[in-house]
Amino acid sequence: NEGVQMQSINDGILEVCAIYSSFHIAQLQVGLSQPHRLGQAKTVK
Repeated sequence: NEGVQMQSINDGILEVCAIYSSFHIAQLQVGLSQPHRLGQAKTVK
């Protein structure tokens, strides 16, 4: 993704992702899918 930093557990940035359904969650758990990345944020209102 353009303009999006690499994920890091200690960078202080919140990853905002979308999950479409319970079936999508199951696919994520077994590695058959990826979450849809919406963006990153340092603060959230």
